[in-house]
Amino acid sequence: MNIEIGKTYAVSPRWKKSFEEQEHWVNDKGEKITITTLWRSGTINITPQNKDEVSWLLEGLEHTDSDSFEPYAFEEYEYDSAWDGCSTDLDFSQSMLKTVKDEERCERLEEGYHDEGTMFLEEEGFDIEDSDVFMYGGLDIEEI
Repeated sequence: MNIEIGKTYAVSPRWKKSFEEQEHWVNDKGEKITITTLWRSGTINITPQNKDEVSWLLEGLEHTDSDSFEPYAFEEYEYDSAWDGCSTDLDFSQSMLKTVKDEERCERLEEGYHDEGTMFLEEEGFDIEDSDVFMYGGLDIEEI
């Protein structure tokens, strides 16, 4: 495949259940929650800006099951879509898990998230700080 600087490519994992999205939520106390969602698939549009980024895309074509690809490491990317989330896990920072009372609070936060979504976390004083996407295994890349 020929990949060129400045052209935009739709990048998706070759295999199902290989698109992982992580959202990092934080409150004013510095407490953090990471929400990891495994999707059946998804697409990120990437426009390589230099030779290194072209190489990263080409290397992604050859990845094996254990290799990960980080589309947000590129200078120019756009989240296009993800579909059919098959699992969601919440991880809490160590500062949130010091006591039994803290564990009960984390359980309440997790239940609230699963019932009401991110709106519940916002009501509890959390804001999204950052997000990441990882694709595992080989990539399907097509020019758009």
